[in-house]
Amino acid sequence: MTTPTLIEYGALQRAFDHLNAELFRGELPQCLITLDNNRASSVGYFQRARFSNADGEKVDCIALNPGYLGVRSLLDSLSTLAHEMVHAWQAHFGKE
Repeated sequence: MTTPTLIEYGALQRAFDHLNAELFRGELPQCLITLDNNRASSVGYFQRARFSNADGEKVDCIALNPGYLGVRSLLDSLSTLAHEMVHAWQAHFGKE
């Protein structure tokens, strides 16, 4: 059965995987991609080690504001995802 959750989050995961391969040579670790509007003025954000997986390992989070997804173009939404992925790259591979 196809559900709205599987459709939306599956599309986000496929977009992450594509951008990771094309822009980051597949170097970014997998993260939790979520829809979150708690930061109403933000279209997206990145948080390092925000969640723990079933093995207790810390997992990064990229959140996109769903309130903007319906009113912005697909290209704009994908550029936000890519922007947050740059923050992930910086957190893992950048110099502080």
